Parts: sequence; C-alpha cells; structure tokens
Amino acid sequence: MNARSYFIAVDGLTWHVCSCNSGQVQSVAISLTEPVDLTAAAQESVKALRQWGWRAQAICLGLSSQMIYATPIDCTQLPRKGRRQAMHYQLEEQLPIDSERLTADYISNDAGLALAVAVETQRVAEIVAALAAAGVHVGSIRSSALLAAWQVRQTAQDADMILVAGEQDWDVLSFSADGPHSWDTASANPANIVRAVQAQMLLTPRPSPLKALLLGAGDEETCGVIEQDVPLHWLHAPASTVIELAANGARAALTGKNGGWAEFCRGSLAGGLSGETGKLLKASAVLAAVVLIALTAGLVWRGLRYQGLAQQLRHEQAQAFSAVHPDVPVPRSIRSHLASEVARLDAISGGQALPKQASALENLRLLAQAMPPDLRLKVSELFLGPTALTIKGQAHQHSDPEVLSQALHCLGYTVEAPQTDSAAGVVTFTLTGKPPDPCAASPSESVSAR
Repeated sequence: MNARSYFIAVDGLTWHVCSCNSGQVQSVAISLTEPVDLTAAAQESVKALRQWGWRAQAICLGLSSQMIYATPIDCTQLPRKGRRQAMHYQLEEQLPIDSERLTADYISNDAGLALAVAVETQRVAEIVAALAAAGVHVGSIRSSALLAAWQVRQTAQDADMILVAGEQDWDVLSFSADGPHSWDTASANPANIVRAVQAQMLLTPRPSPLKALLLGAGDEETCGVIEQDVPLHWLHAPASTVIELAANGARAALTGKNGGWAEFCRGSLAGGLSGETGKLLKASAVLAAVVLIALTAGLVWRGLRYQGLAQQLRHEQAQAFSAVHPDVPVPRSIRSHLASEVARLDAISGGQALPKQASALENLRLLAQAMPPDLRLKVSELFLGPTALTIKGQAHQHSDPEVLSQALHCLGYTVEAPQTDSAAGVVTFTLTGKPPDPCAASPSESVSAR
C-alpha cells in the first residue's frame, strides 16, 4: 500500500505533523505557547498537512507519555464474561481518578497479566474537537512511545526492554513475547532513569543481561550513567528518530494492523465519518431535508387549495338550498338533511322506504281457492301472519293434511311436514310454515299459473 498516511504527535508545547509514504517520513514541528490555543494549533496542522496533498483522510493522533497512565493489572481471577469491565474496575483501584473520566485499553499476555493504559477523556476530547473543527478526522488515537516501540519490535523481537528518550521524559518499556507488560515514565534525570530501569528488570524474570534498545538521541552523560549502573546488553538501535518511528507505526495503525498495541479511539473519543464520505453524507442529508421541506410545502399548498374549493362548493350549495327553501334555515349538512326528508316522504307515501307486506285476507282467499273441492277439513285454529303460518284442525284421513300442505306449497309457502295424530277415529293435524316473500311473485300469479 503506497498511499500516504498522516500522523500528528502532541508533545506538550510542540505538535509534530508528519506524512509517511513508503517508509519515508516528512515532518513539521509546530511550537506553541502557554496557554495553548488548540484551535490555532489545529489550523496550523491543516496547513502542514495540505502541503503534502492531504485530502481529508483520517489521521492518527499520537499522545505524549505525560498524558497517559499505565499500570499492570492481574487478570488471572477475572471472569470471562464482563472481563473488560472487571479490568476497568481494577484500573480504577490503582489510579487516583474515577474510571468514568478515563478511556482505557488493555494489552494482555499469556501469563494472565495485562498492561492497562488510560487517558483522561476530556483532555483528549478537546484536542479531537479542535482538529474536527478544522476539518481533520481522527481515525486512531495512540501513544507515540508505544507506536515507536511497536515499529522497532517488528525487526527486533528479541528486545527485552526499550528505552524511549525524550527531551523531558524517558519511557522504559519491558516486553514479553506478546508485547509490553510494564511501562514506567521517568524524568530526564540519570538517577531517575536508572531506578526505572532497575525496577523494570525486577519485573522481567529473564536471565541477565537483558537485551535493550535505546530509541532517540539521549545525551551522552545520561547514556553513560545507564550503561555503567545497569547491566544491559544493548542492541543496535535504528537511526530513525522517535517521531519517524511513531509515524511508521501510525501508518500500520490506520491500516488495521494494531500498531502501537493500545487504541484510545473508542467510546466518546471515537469520531464520526470524515473526509469525502462525511462531506457526501452531509450533502445528502441537506438535500434530503430540502426535498422533504419542498414536499411538505407542496402538500400543504394542495390541501389549502382543496379546502378553498370545498368552501366555495358549500357556499354554492347553501345558496341553492336557500333559493328552494327560502323559509328554512340552512342546515349544517345539506346532503344529510335532504336524505332525511326523502326518507320521511317515502314513509308517508308508502314508497319504497317501507317494506312491502302481503294482505292476510288476500292470502286467506287464495288459500281457500287453492284447496281441492273434494277436500273436507275442520279448522279449529288458524294463524296467518306476515312471517308465520299455523293451521290446526281435524281430517278424515292422514293424507288430507298432506294435500293441504301441497296446496300451500303451490302458493309459495314454505311448509314443514304435517304433524298428525289419530284418536277415536278422528285425525288431528298441525301445519306450520312461512308465507312467501312479498317481493317475489304474488300468490295470485302462482294460482293463475296453476
């Protein structure tokens, strides 16, 4: 991958803006004064980035060791579920700061230990916000010292200890096969550095002498004191500066290779989309808002137009009603009022609004006319209503009620099978049924047809 990567290292009153391309690093140092103006520093960083052809790509932000807390924690007794949260609680017990104010990451090793590294969220968030306001998206937040050490470890994996020399502080890192397991930061004083190295040697259970690397240009006096007081086997150190090594490690971090081991770009420090993608999304959101506003305005205008047309038609309808019924107040709903009047008039005139009912006398006449002339019956009870028919009587034979049933059927009645009973030579019967539908062919038409 030959595309350029960009790195900004924040180190107190100096910001190093770097461009890395195929291992070649170019850098510009921006000097600041107290109090630090983060907005001005971000704007100066953008100017430096643009001279290398930066086009809003995500950059890696490197933090100085003065901004980072580091401590080893024991993970052997921690549960698998919620392990990271449990590690966070252990970190809080060893630092004088509430865990809610920290953003932390953990570098684990096979021995059940982990190196916890953390930063104050608010302090770093102010830097990220200043860069974002200048149009710079921070895609990764790392330790500059860990980035430089990670880059060296790619070719010097046998180093047990790495010393990173700075102008004000020295970082002393001890390593296992999995990565750093302990980290001390000492002021640039030979005695303090020697004590930090000796403390790291006690935490590194390996036979002496330990193999060590010195990164950066430490002064001769300090290096001489360390070589004299500490039994270390010094390996050949690369000629690159710490910033150049960190810039190459940042390139790996931006490409997803876990450069620098610990990542602080998480939680509230994780920024959103940036660059051309961010611009396109913002433009799309603005366009969608404009289209939505235009659509809403069009629907509102159309609704107002329909409302005006409806009011005009109601006014014309009221005028027509007043012209026909000058003495009647205009009702709220003219259509409902007219429909009610039509129903009332139909009821008075016997129109279609009332159900059609057959005449009981006419049905009785037709029933008598339909009976066979030789049929002799004695009717003791006759009920002939609009929805039911009941005939009770006496007959000479059981077949006579059946003849009556057939006659009723010819008139359109729905008749059930007659119920008969015989006692003392007399047959009693009961016929039940329903009269024909008034809307169907009339009984007189059936009899005529018969």
